[in-house]
Amino acid sequence: KYTYIKDDTGYGVIFTNSEAYGLEAGNVVASGKLFASKTTYRGLVEIIPTTPANELGATSNTAPDPEVMNAAPVEGDMNKYAKFESVTFASEAFSSNSIKGTFRDNEITFYNTFGASATFDTSKKYNVVGCVSIYNTLQVNFISAEEVAEPTLNVKITDADFGKVAINDSHERTLTLNGSLLTKPVELTIEGNYFTLASNSITPTDGSISEAKIKITYKPTVEGTHT
Repeated sequence: KYTYIKDDTGYGVIFTNSEAYGLEAGNVVASGKLFASKTTYRGLVEIIPTTPANELGATSNTAPDPEVMNAAPVEGDMNKYAKFESVTFASEAFSSNSIKGTFRDNEITFYNTFGASATFDTSKKYNVVGCVSIYNTLQVNFISAEEVAEPTLNVKITDADFGKVAINDSHERTLTLNGSLLTKPVELTIEGNYFTLASNSITPTDGSISEAKIKITYKPTVEGTHT
């Protein structure tokens, strides 16, 4: 029933009562080919086509990417094909075809207009694609959601027990680090007297750290138990 369109002036939606209008994602229609009337339903401005789709002379092209949103949608975003990054959902599934999500500290209602099959983990974040709409109040017609991959960092040590070490002698252990999706250097610190790190920072390569090794040295200068 809904076909979302875009031109140099902005976004719009074609509405048909029974079945899809007949255009495919990425189709291009030349200026002056599509004739329609305009109506408003529950606040949503819709285009009702009078030109049959098979008379538009549509040509195939690549569908545009969704526009990444930097703020919660407003009425000026109506019908925008949009991407909402790092959304957290309040429940695991749609209820009565809608679900609440939080985007940039704003609550948004996502409506399952297109009958998508989706479940969510409320502890995770998602990049959500949809079209801004209104049904008395603003909502987003849900299209798809992709779980946001979180950075990971794993640290292992060969053996945390340095054993008995003579004064002014030294023993070494090795830290091994692995990480992915990292956006900045990993900074390392060590607590306790007589312990030192060979390096205090590791810079990821293309967001990853693979089997990076750092030596820890324990060199006591006085007798005692040190941690």
